[in-house]
Parts: sequence; C-alpha cells; structure tokens
Amino acid sequence: MVPLDHSLMPDGSFKPDGTFYDSLGARYYYGVSFLDAVGYWNEAHRFWTDASFPDGKSTCCAIKSRIQKLGLKGGAMASAMQKLNDSCAAC
Repeated sequence: MVPLDHSLMPDGSFKPDGTFYDSLGARYYYGVSFLDAVGYWNEAHRFWTDASFPDGKSTCCAIKSRIQKLGLKGGAMASAMQKLNDSCAAC
C-alpha cells in the first residue's frame, strides 16, 4: 500500500503527477474524492479497514484551507469543496 504522504503534503497540497493530473484543480479534486470515498475523514464510509485516522479532520481542514488560499474555482472545485464542507464544516 502506498502511504498517504506519497501524494498528500502536510500543508494540505497534493504532489504533482503529470501522468495522472492535467491541472492543479484536478489534483485537488481527485485527491479529495479519493479520501472521501475511502472514508479517511468519515468513519461511516471506511469499508476497507477498522483503523482510525485521528488526523482525518485536521487533514480535511488543511486541504480546504489550501484550496481557498489558492483561489481554485470551477465545477470540480465546487464538488471537492462540498465534500470537504460535508466532512469538516467547522474548520
């Protein structure tokens, strides 16, 4: 298994991967969508493990803050921000 820190940086950004992402917005959209789908910050969605992720909420907030600081906009960002707001509204 690839560790989370392989693509997610401590400041809430995602490492670039030119073989997968075609834009900065896509990098965030796919990163957020993956973490949301596997239940990283929502235990009810965690179908694959019983492990807990105590940093899940703070990671969610860091990603949300990073997207806001970068001023990323558009349909994909609206979707990513909705997922983040649903998971960590009280940042």
